[in-house]
This record gives sequence, C-alpha cells and structure tokens, in this order.
Amino acid sequence: MIVLVMVYGFPHGASAARHPWCPFPEWIAEDLCYCQLKFGIYRYMYCDNLGNVTQIPTLTATEATFREFHIRGKTTLGKIQNNAFCGVKVGILRLQGLGIQQIEPNAFSCLGSDLKEIHLDDNRLTELPIGVFNSLTSISYMGLQNNDISELHPHTFSNMRHLRYIVLFHYIAGITLSILTGPKSYLFGFL
Repeated sequence: MIVLVMVYGFPHGASAARHPWCPFPEWIAEDLCYCQLKFGIYRYMYCDNLGNVTQIPTLTATEATFREFHIRGKTTLGKIQNNAFCGVKVGILRLQGLGIQQIEPNAFSCLGSDLKEIHLDDNRLTELPIGVFNSLTSISYMGLQNNDISELHPHTFSNMRHLRYIVLFHYIAGITLSILTGPKSYLFGFL
C-alpha cells in the first residue's frame, strides 16, 4: 500500500511567489522570513537566521490565521516592540533562544483570543512589564523558563483566564502559586 501525502506551498528556499496572505513585506528577503501552507489548511510564519536585529520584523495586516509564528536559527533579537504583532492572528508564538532582553509594555496588545501558547524560553529577560499580558486572555500555555527574571508582579497573569501551564524552571525563588488565577492551573519550576 502506498500513501501519498501532498504538502501545499513551497519548501523553504524554493523559488516561488510570496503567498498573497503572507504578512511579511516585499522588502524582507524570502530566504529570511516566509510563510508555508502545510497539508492545505495550516499556515505557518517563519523567520530564520536574521542575525542581530533590534526588534520583531515588520508585519503587514492579513485576514489569514496562522497556526504558528516561529523566529529561529541564528537570530538575536534585542526586544519585542510595542504592537509587534498588529494585523496578524496566530495560535502559537515561538520566540525561544533569541537573547531577548526586553519586552515593551504593549508588545502583545494586538494579539487577542487566537493566541493559545507563547514560548519565551531561553532568553535574557530580566523583567516583565506590568500588564504586558493583559490582552492575552485565551492563553493556556506560557513558557518562561531559563530567563533572568528576579521578580514577578502579583497580577502578571491575572487576565489570563484560560492559563493552565506556566513553565518557570531555572527561574525565581519565592514565587507562589497565587499568580495563577484559573482553575486547574499548573506551575512547573523550581520554587
């Protein structure tokens, strides 16, 4: 028996016209930031090997909903700027191991109920601005392990009614379970 699986779209590195629903402007080279359509229904956004950049690449508004936005590879990102994700709907945001040092207070303000997971692990964050996650009411998973945060405001996660998992390994001492307000929430880390 032979099973044939077709993946729509072009693999990374293939020459193809940029998808009309892809939110990266034309001036960003397609070998750096690109979109893929997998299995004909799942849209993904990727930025690879950007080098040292000061902030998230500019995005243009699109009606498309993306399963995931992942910045990866040889990329060092200085900060996540205010309104960095305006105009896009994404389910999973992966910004791991990028050396991020700062998140501006309104960085996630444009991301609403579509975002379910945010991965900020393995960065160089030292603090989280008060209210930075206020607009993320549908998040169920928050990854913050392996950062340098020394203190969390008691209401950092208070608007996150669906938050079930926070991963804080190699994090801060003295944090209490009261930071999780939802029922059946789980905190993973060394306390």
